[in-house]
Amino acid sequence: MNGMAAAAEGMVCKSPVVSEGGVVTRSPQGVDEALNTGLSSRTRKARSSDARCFLHWCEENGLVGHPAQPATVARFLSEMQELRATATVRRYLSTISLMHRRDGLADPTRSREVRTLLEREGGRGDGGGIQPIHRDNLEQMLASTGDHLRDLRDCAILLVAYDSMLRRSDLAALDLENLRFYGDGTARVVEKGENGMESVPHAGKKLGVMAVQRLRRWIRSAGIDGGALFRGIDKCGLVGGRLSDRGVVRALKRMAAKAGLDGERISGLSCRVGAAMDMMAQGAEIRQVMEAGGWRTPVMVVRYKKQEESAC
Repeated sequence: MNGMAAAAEGMVCKSPVVSEGGVVTRSPQGVDEALNTGLSSRTRKARSSDARCFLHWCEENGLVGHPAQPATVARFLSEMQELRATATVRRYLSTISLMHRRDGLADPTRSREVRTLLEREGGRGDGGGIQPIHRDNLEQMLASTGDHLRDLRDCAILLVAYDSMLRRSDLAALDLENLRFYGDGTARVVEKGENGMESVPHAGKKLGVMAVQRLRRWIRSAGIDGGALFRGIDKCGLVGGRLSDRGVVRALKRMAAKAGLDGERISGLSCRVGAAMDMMAQGAEIRQVMEAGGWRTPVMVVRYKKQEESAC
């Protein structure tokens, strides 16, 4: 069993965390040793679990976890706020802080970026976890939406989010130039390399016919001929600049509430999680889901599989 497979089974991962530049940082096991000094058994277990969670997340996203940059911690906490109770997120924060302070490193949790995030989300209640958006929820949500310009945009966001399994930040960052349309009515999301040459499209980023139809309708109605794909709309119906990642979440919550779903539990990961669960329900293997969603490790996919099985 390799290191990440062990993590999926709840064991201690002994493989190092490696940055994009190939710099080996402290392993989860090494962090365990640093955190366990002078603590009770129960506290040691919680701290070690938190450290592994953070470092595995960093590894999956190609980021350095120890030492971590404030932007890395802020992104981690932002995603965890959509998956975990507030008390758990606060404990993650404390563990990350302790990891760095005990090694004499700068504490990234004390940055303004992280503190602003916590203050902004401080009033959010615990919603009992996110609500996945499954394929059978799509028609329900689309049927509950009108034909105003904002509705056209929100429908496009919903279907692109589900088909592509992109994270909310990646959805918000999409440009029209990231899309390649095909004669069969489908499209793919592609990335641009540093030299401007098109990279190989990711197999999991194919957009179906329905998503493309809704997307084309939004693009045509908004008069978009390049640049940001999803844009803000003011009270007068005028199209503005790029929609923020929080705007993406608000769009999904708005559609869910209209459809009678629990809008408070809808997050920027709802489509990504729902699509992953749907793939596994249809017999897809974990490695196939990882490839489709761009997961580097099986940890989160295994967790979603267990959620899908428990819901059956």
